[in-house]
Amino acid sequence: MNNDKILAKSTFWYTIGNFASRALVFLATPIYIRFLSVEEYGLYSNFASWLTILSVSTGMNLQHSILKARYEYEDDLNSYLKSIYLVIAGLVAVLGAFVLLNLNWTKTFLNMGNFDLILLFAYLFAYPGFAIATTLHRSFFRMKSFIIATLVQISATVLVSVALLLLVPGRRLEMLIIGQTLPASIIGLYFLIRIFLQEGRPKKVMLTNAVKLGIPMIPHTLGGVLLDRSDRVMITNLVGEAQTAYYSVGANVSTILIVVSNSLNNAFIPWLTGSLSKGEQDEEIKKNANRQILLFSVVVVAVLLLAPEIVFFFGGRNYQSSVAVMVPLLLGAYFHHVYVMYMNLEYYNRRTRGTVISTTIVAVLNIVLNYMFIPRYGFAAAAYTTLFCYVVRYFLHVGIAKRINMDHVYDNRKILIISLILLLSGFLFSFLYTQNIIRYLVIAVAAVAVVFLMIKNKEIIKAIFSREK
Repeated sequence: MNNDKILAKSTFWYTIGNFASRALVFLATPIYIRFLSVEEYGLYSNFASWLTILSVSTGMNLQHSILKARYEYEDDLNSYLKSIYLVIAGLVAVLGAFVLLNLNWTKTFLNMGNFDLILLFAYLFAYPGFAIATTLHRSFFRMKSFIIATLVQISATVLVSVALLLLVPGRRLEMLIIGQTLPASIIGLYFLIRIFLQEGRPKKVMLTNAVKLGIPMIPHTLGGVLLDRSDRVMITNLVGEAQTAYYSVGANVSTILIVVSNSLNNAFIPWLTGSLSKGEQDEEIKKNANRQILLFSVVVVAVLLLAPEIVFFFGGRNYQSSVAVMVPLLLGAYFHHVYVMYMNLEYYNRRTRGTVISTTIVAVLNIVLNYMFIPRYGFAAAAYTTLFCYVVRYFLHVGIAKRINMDHVYDNRKILIISLILLLSGFLFSFLYTQNIIRYLVIAVAAVAVVFLMIKNKEIIKAIFSREK
């Protein structure tokens, strides 16, 4: 099977796997909410937020370095897997020592008890095994293994959580926290045992490289969390909880595009890394990068056209005001997708300093703009400031790619043209939301165009569903 078909097949199945796992989480969340009181769900949300922040920060995105290490340490890859885990575990241990030395302050600051902290650190130590193993599957295009591992982990988490909530009704908050952490920790530990039973020993040069690559990513990941979460916090503080609710429904719709973006990126990075490592021609990379961006653009346009109906599905008639933020939030998701493609080049080149600086600049800019415009224009202003910040972030990463001599990899001019067309089309979509008949006609024409493209590319579609590897 040629490279184009391999990339198309992996992209399709990664997307299906991601949507299936996200669907399980989406369907389970209302079930969890019905078991807990408002106060209990608030405490669980606090725990889940800290779990996400700390796991992303201590993981340092080191699992992504496996995609290049596959080629650099082809004969000693197991040693590299062990090395990056030891770096992650070392950081978790340092964090754990700080917590023990400042236990009372930590429990107050995190709003957690001893039981919560034990489960939190069990997860931080063990879950990286799952992340490392699934990234290894991605790097070798083992789509079936990747999807099975992901679905098993999500399914186990949901089933154990619901079972514990039913079996121990008197301690539902604790049971939900156990259900959300213990299965993932056990699965992560299983993969760690498998990794450390393989041949190979951690090496000093690998440990040193992992530290140099990972530590600068901590402020980047924290800045990313701040950029993603600061909007809702500032809307609540500046104009009230009701407007936060309207914004949140719109943001939840935009997560559909984030799932697609992550799927495309998860499939594209191993292919890109392999192509760069093998010194393959730039034209092949440019062609497939353009295809990926065009494909994502089509998905963005589809969600933009159906945004009012999707908002109604998520929130009902009471949340129709959320439609006001759909254009900027969905276009922001597009620019998020494009800047990540450039960030992949920085990560491949192990030049992450610019990534950290750009994230910090954009996070601070977003907070300043929100403070200026939310009191004047309400929750919709936060969506437009987010879009502006993502556009700025895109241009910053294009500049960084040029500085590290990686700007030749993509067709920057064509990507810019696609981005500008999509950005300017936002005005058209805002108009269509008030003209349903015209919008439905556009949807019909777009659907016919998609069917035509599928027929034209039937060979690639056949390859997606074939058993050929």
